[in-house]
Amino acid sequence: MAKAMKQGGGKMKTKTIGAGANNNKGKVAFPNQGQPSNLVADKQAKLLFMGLLTGSFVLVTAGMFWAVAQFISSVNQSPIVWLGIVLSIACVVVLLLIARAMLWLSIFASLMFAQKANAWETQQFLCQQAMKLKKLIPGGASTAGLILVQGYINRGEIEETIKLGQQQHDEFGNDPKQVQNLAPMYSTLGLAFHMQGAWRESITWNDRAIEAFAKILEQFAKKKGIAARLVGSQTEEWMKNVHTQLAVTCFNNGTNHFNLRNQRGAKESYRQAVEHANKAPDFPEKSDLLKVSREQLSRLKHA
Repeated sequence: MAKAMKQGGGKMKTKTIGAGANNNKGKVAFPNQGQPSNLVADKQAKLLFMGLLTGSFVLVTAGMFWAVAQFISSVNQSPIVWLGIVLSIACVVVLLLIARAMLWLSIFASLMFAQKANAWETQQFLCQQAMKLKKLIPGGASTAGLILVQGYINRGEIEETIKLGQQQHDEFGNDPKQVQNLAPMYSTLGLAFHMQGAWRESITWNDRAIEAFAKILEQFAKKKGIAARLVGSQTEEWMKNVHTQLAVTCFNNGTNHFNLRNQRGAKESYRQAVEHANKAPDFPEKSDLLKVSREQLSRLKHA
């Protein structure tokens, strides 16, 4: 059993692409392997992107012209209208913020459409554009990187998954604000190396994923006050989904340790998999994961 994580709509989700616990080569049937991009949806997604981007540019440009005109008018009056100058400068600042937000919306609204319609070519293009704009939208850039990494692995492109995932780690690995994107990114990298039979490398990335998921749970636990009550039910759902991903990641680590004949490491990983699975909501492979983990724990009882 092995999983890749998908993040969208404010919560993390899982999508099965995995194999059995003792499958040394990790054979899987990748969901989109060999499937061509949806050409019609590709065109629609690109039109949506260009339409949103053009509309945003026109709106912001018109606002800028108005603000500049107000500034010039205020300066040329006698006496100078300082209130008009301050308001025009404030308007420019607000418009710059709006421009950044509209750029984010243009990319990700189109990206979500492309993702749902299996328009892989446009999805890849939009993710790459968002990643190039990491200085403007750092959070959006790491989210786009995660979407692209998971797109690669869903298509069976393991080498591209590993290459991009490592690049994302180098760019955002030291930024605690990116942990919600990095956790499933690391888990996906662990899966990619697992598919190659590179057990040690898989353990390294899975351990990073487990640490990052633990930080996410800590962040949820620290939320207090009115804000925590307002998102209480949603936070609980997020935490359960994190436990789902932790269960799968620990299970995969158990398989890696088992293949390396590290019985103690395998035993601990399977124990953690059971612990997190019991805290997770039902998911398609939960019963199999629990069954195999308990069977392995029984075999490793004296390890």
